[in-house]
Amino acid sequence: DIGCGRLYWWMRQNDYLQKHKDVPYQRFIDGGLFYITQSVSTSASHQVNRTLMITPKGQAELASKICG
Repeated sequence: DIGCGRLYWWMRQNDYLQKHKDVPYQRFIDGGLFYITQSVSTSASHQVNRTLMITPKGQAELASKICG
């Protein structure tokens, strides 16, 4: 079993994500493993929220790497 925290840790350690930003490197977005959705909050600060999404291709690759 692997949860969200362990998955992010594993992806940082294996250079899928930038260490301090939890954002994938561009080569993995271009390769079709990840994409990022953006939304703007309706609060007074109007923050941009970014959510990392893993594609089915990315799920298959990460599963094969993690499970060996």
